[in-house]
Amino acid sequence: MEMCTTTNVLFQQHLDARFQRFTKQEGLWFENDKLFEYATGAAPRLANPWIGVDKVYIPLNYESSHWILAEINMIARKIMVYDFDTNLIGNRKFNKFMKPLSTMLPLLLQKIEFFDRRLDIDHGGDMTPWCVERCQLVPQQKACDCGLFVIKFFEHLVHGESIDLV
Repeated sequence: MEMCTTTNVLFQQHLDARFQRFTKQEGLWFENDKLFEYATGAAPRLANPWIGVDKVYIPLNYESSHWILAEINMIARKIMVYDFDTNLIGNRKFNKFMKPLSTMLPLLLQKIEFFDRRLDIDHGGDMTPWCVERCQLVPQQKACDCGLFVIKFFEHLVHGESIDLV
């Protein structure tokens, strides 16, 4: 089983705020930053530091009405998104929604010296936004409780089980 950890939805709120600050003035986004608490394992309670994991799972809420799950693969430098209703968010809106995470993630990892400490990961100094991909194997549902699906996806992924059983 791969080592992993999770965040809570407050991570997304902090990230979005830092992204707004970053787009206005690069370099000032990280001072006294709550995001460090997540990356170092101080938040949420009982979380693992990111330095010791290969994957981080993040529940994301789109416009306060739709839940999706993001899986950050530290080794592949990729963000896989699990969404039970991909028709709800069009590609353009989806890309805009994911931009704060894909852009700020490599910067956050650089600030906590993640790649300097994880010699098993070839970083190559690349600070470009990470690739975001929507998982195509997610069973599609309509008018269901997306929050419950996020929990079930998380449960299956952490245990290495297929999500088609959800």
